Amino acid sequence: NERAFLELQGMDELTEMGSFGPGFEKANSWGYDDAALFARVLSGGAPGKGGPFVSVIQTITMHTPYTFRGQGAYAARFEERLAQLGVEPAQRPGYRAHRGIYTSILYADEQIAGFIEKAAARPEYADTIFIVTGDHRLPELPMGTRLCRYHVPLLIYSPLLKKTARFKAVSSQFDLAPSLLAFYSHNYGFKTPGRVAWLGDGLDTEPSFRNVHLIPLKQTKTNDEFFMSMKRK
Repeated sequence: NERAFLELQGMDELTEMGSFGPGFEKANSWGYDDAALFARVLSGGAPGKGGPFVSVIQTITMHTPYTFRGQGAYAARFEERLAQLGVEPAQRPGYRAHRGIYTSILYADEQIAGFIEKAAARPEYADTIFIVTGDHRLPELPMGTRLCRYHVPLLIYSPLLKKTARFKAVSSQFDLAPSLLAFYSHNYGFKTPGRVAWLGDGLDTEPSFRNVHLIPLKQTKTNDEFFMSMKRK
């Protein structure tokens, strides 16, 4: 029911497999790989008719079955990466057992970088904030604990940023919307809504590890076997 949910939010344009258009080749049953997806996004021109806009791009390459066009060429790069990281020869068979996943990671990283580089030539780039995150980690790879399933990257890039920083404090997708609206409110006089639907209260930018949020964690989307809650400490 993702389409019904998105339409309920009043999205101006929704592009899916049925409306992707000609000239693009699907990578697998899920749809188009990252190269085709980003090319389709860039070919559509700037949304918002010159005004502020929000675009959401949902990629599939780093998802089962972890296949994409030209994947064979990444096998050698995968081996090079093992050497660069100093992985001991005795440990490499364990990584090779998941070669498809690791080559997908290399590919996705490259495609995201290429997308931002191409976007830099567009007029809206100077005011754009790029947010890269995921809905869950790669479950096929070994996990230390079940809690690891919720450990996903959150990367924020923008030409508006004055410096780089890394935060080890715990935050979640709940905290993205309130942080973005606070940024717009403080810097551009954006009037924030009096009532909101989100549960977060903003990203924690503490450099050291800590958790100040109340974050409910559901183990799976298909059952309510148990429910975890990360509480403040």
